[in-house]
Amino acid sequence: MSDFKVLYILGTGRSGSTLIDILLGNSTKLLSLGEIYHTLSCWIKDSECSCGQKCNSCPFWSSVKEAFLNEFSEADFKKLKKIQNGYERKALAPLILLFNRFFPTKNYKLYKKQLSALYNAIATVNNRAVFIDSSKNPFRAYVLKQIFKENLYLLHLVRDGRGALWSWIKSGTIPPFNISIIKSKTESPQSPDHYYW
Repeated sequence: MSDFKVLYILGTGRSGSTLIDILLGNSTKLLSLGEIYHTLSCWIKDSECSCGQKCNSCPFWSSVKEAFLNEFSEADFKKLKKIQNGYERKALAPLILLFNRFFPTKNYKLYKKQLSALYNAIATVNNRAVFIDSSKNPFRAYVLKQIFKENLYLLHLVRDGRGALWSWIKSGTIPPFNISIIKSKTESPQSPDHYYW
């Protein structure tokens, strides 16, 4: 394993992780990577990067993709994404991860290899000492700890639940069950931008 360190931002959505990530990323020794768990989806869908270009055309992420494929030549992005979701997005993920800690399955080994290859690919493109991942998912953090051991540092963000809930309501969806909030504008001329929930 390379000698870079990973600062993993842990917590729920709407906790200020993006702001912390950007602020820390202004250091010349730290590289802000955003929510890295989106990387596979970006490569599959060729989504737009924050630089304004498509992921597969972005100078940074296209170089990371090339380095990733050099280390992980058998990579099938759609299959890896499905495996990743199985360990990070399922209600039974804690039990699944605990089982795999002692009896690792083929998919679990593939998932760990994917994570390791991704960070190593980033390290070949950018040689900063610390990478910041604001994915926030605790299950991902659990596996990263097994991979990076003492080179993984956790920053756990906690926000007042009322503020987090209000932020989610404004977005129109409340996790973890993705309850949708229907917005409708009032017809009052005094408050044209007011919404009923």
